[in-house]
Amino acid sequence: WTVVLLVTGTYLWWPRKGTQVWGVWLPRLRKHPYVILRDLHSVGGIYVAAIALVIALTGLMYTYAWGGGFNYVAQKTDTYELFTKPTLCTSPPEAKDLPIDRIVEVAREQMPGYSHLTVWYPRVANAAFMVFASSGRGPSVHELVFIDGRSGDVLGHRTNSQTKPLYWFGSWNYPLHVGSILGLPTK
Repeated sequence: WTVVLLVTGTYLWWPRKGTQVWGVWLPRLRKHPYVILRDLHSVGGIYVAAIALVIALTGLMYTYAWGGGFNYVAQKTDTYELFTKPTLCTSPPEAKDLPIDRIVEVAREQMPGYSHLTVWYPRVANAAFMVFASSGRGPSVHELVFIDGRSGDVLGHRTNSQTKPLYWFGSWNYPLHVGSILGLPTK
């Protein structure tokens, strides 16, 4: 309903005369109280409409219907192949596992300059660690590497632009929704 209200509100606000400024772009503050309140509502609303539309549309991804639909399409198009088809280690299974500090060190060498690293432990036997990197600005994932947990070898390295479009969109959804794409100014 938020999207419907934003669209209909914009339609009702739309200026009939292209040269009209007062009551369209600036509120008329020296009129009757009804006119002042109407102008504050419509003029203020049009300035926040685009932001509210982004928040509403990206928030729909967290609802049962839209989020479920997104996940359904993502599964059918194999968007989440990173998680469903794990990268397997190349080192022998009897080799000793590296400490997690070494995995993080290898990830930092491969992806320098990122402030946030997320380490995903292997979910199946003989699978590689997945390490996601982000800067706290922009998409929730900038790069990711697959690291052999026994040898420390990098088995794969991807940037966000090398992933499928649906995954790319999903990595931008949360930062757009909460306003962290450019840090504090967009909050």
